[in-house]
Order: sequence, then structure tokens, then C-alpha cells
Amino acid sequence: YRTNYLGEIDTEAAEDAMTRAYVAAAGDVYGVFYSPEEYEAYRLKMQSSVCGIGCVVGRADGGNAIELLHVHSKSAAAAVGLQTGDLIRSVDGKNIADIGYDAATALISGEEGTSITLGVERGGASLIFEVVRRQSEADVVISRMYTEGGVKVGYIRILNFTARTYDGFVAACEAAEAAGAQALIFDLRDNGGGLLSSILNVLDWLLPKGTPLASYEFKNENNARPMHVAESEHSISLPLYVLQNGNTASAAELFCSVLGKNGATLVGTETYGKGTMQTGYLLENGAYVTVSVALYAPGDGENYEGVGVLPTVSASPEGIWAQASIWKLPHEQDVPLKTALQKIAEAANSN
Repeated sequence: YRTNYLGEIDTEAAEDAMTRAYVAAAGDVYGVFYSPEEYEAYRLKMQSSVCGIGCVVGRADGGNAIELLHVHSKSAAAAVGLQTGDLIRSVDGKNIADIGYDAATALISGEEGTSITLGVERGGASLIFEVVRRQSEADVVISRMYTEGGVKVGYIRILNFTARTYDGFVAACEAAEAAGAQALIFDLRDNGGGLLSSILNVLDWLLPKGTPLASYEFKNENNARPMHVAESEHSISLPLYVLQNGNTASAAELFCSVLGKNGATLVGTETYGKGTMQTGYLLENGAYVTVSVALYAPGDGENYEGVGVLPTVSASPEGIWAQASIWKLPHEQDVPLKTALQKIAEAANSN
């Protein structure tokens, strides 16, 4: 082809395309090829680092506005006073109703150090914010306290498992205990997993020393590793409840399953069913490829690939809220959370 093709060939682009096609043709549904630029974005994501204004957003008003579903606590948006619930109506003077939601979200993205002007609606008032895009840490753990039937409960939502999750999770648990929590709820709904090492570190901190955490089945015996067992001297003795749904996937399912096998109550619906582990390989040109290399299972239990983890107590939002984003689910309609709180109150008040 190189001898006969009359045009010039971008050899690096061609090799990247061949590698991408090879991964796809291999049938590895979880294998991914990243170009050097894609890998840099992936690497930052695994560090919970984002460039932009730093918000989780969603459609509002039929796509005529961008709703801020969550403003990351250390973001550029938070620094200028943007708040969860704000509606962005215009971007750099362009009304979203005119240019469309997708075009507006694309405009908000941009290079670090550049600024953007947002027209915002808040409580019926119109506000203008100028935000300078920058690299910022995305929140990986969100926590709050609830009181149900006179019982104090710590609620901790884990958004994803990254290099920063362990520190945020431990801090949230310790804060809940200091506030008098009599039980803890871990919300893993819509958590797609992340770094297996992060999940194992969290489980290690939660469960007694010697607890089996994960076992593995590798094709290449040279990669074999022994069962992962909790080594930390620390553990939590409070009653534990875990919220899960069909979007709880991969190593997040391992988290649910291991806690369920060690006395936690799992509330929600069956999880996604991904029990396959990937390993990443950095290529010479800076590209990156992930390969499915093993099946893993909770402790000495069974792998859940294609099966999922069943809840102890089935519960899911009802009616129009059944498909709603967790970010937009009102507390009074959050059946899994309310079910967990009620179970905790009943158990505490019956003793």
C-alpha cells in the first residue's frame, strides 16, 4: 500500500487506527484504545481532575437551558458563586434556546485560562457570571447527615473510584461518626467503578483484618495474584447499608457484594453484571490500550459477570421517577434511600 498509494500516509494515525480495530475485532467488549490525546483526558479523569467550569449538568426546560445538577466544591464555578440548581440560559451572549443544548455545552468547554460569560436564571432572577476555565478536582464523595425516627444516619455517596476516593471516603466516615451517626448508608447508584485498587483500599479500611476481599482468575498465569485480604487494623462496627442499581457496575459491584457478604444490607435493584478486570498498557507513541485480563470475584465467592449482584431488599423509584437521574431525584421520591433510612430506624428502635 505504501509503495502504490499516490497520497501521503500518516503512519502514526494508521497504526493507531489498526490497533483500535484490532481491539474491536478481538471481541473484548471492555477493551479500549486511547490516542495520546484521549489517554491524557482519561488519565486526568482517573485523578478526578477536570478542565472547564467544573459542574455536572443536565437538560432543563426542554433543552432550552442547562441545569447545574452539582457544582464541584473546588471548581471554577464554585469560586464565582454558581450553585446547584442554577439554570444557564445563555453562553457568551448566545441564547441556548437559539443554538441548542448540545452546541451550548460544547461552547462551555474550552482551554484552561480562557473565560466564558454565562447568563443564569436563579429563583426567577437573571444573573451574569464570568468564569475562567481551569483544571480543578471533581468531587468523588458527597456526604450528609439524616435523622430518621430519632436515629442519626451518615449518608455517603461515592461517585466513582479514583486515586482520591479513599481519602475522601475516610474523611466522610470519620465526620459522620463524629456527628453521632448510628449507621452508615453508602450510595453506589450509577457508580460505574474505576480503579480496583481504590475499591480494595476502601474495603480494607472498612472490614476487619483478614476478611477476604477479592479473588482472581487470569488467562496468563504469569499475572496470577493471590486472594486479596484486608490488612488494615481499622474496621467499622456501625450497621452498614448500601444503595445499588442497574448502573452500579464493575468494581463498584465488588464493593456491594463484599459488604453484602459481610453483614451489610444491600438496598435497590440488581447491579449491571461486570466482573471483568482490565489492565492498561502504554504504547511507544503515547497511546494507551486496556485489555480484559481476568475475572474477579468477591472474596472466595463467585464471579458476577453477566449476572449482577442481587439486593437484600428490593426498592426502586416509582412512576415518572423510575428513570430519573439520581441527581434530580427528590428525597420524597427516593424510595431506595427512604427504605434504607426506615430499616435503620426500625432496627435501632427495636433494640
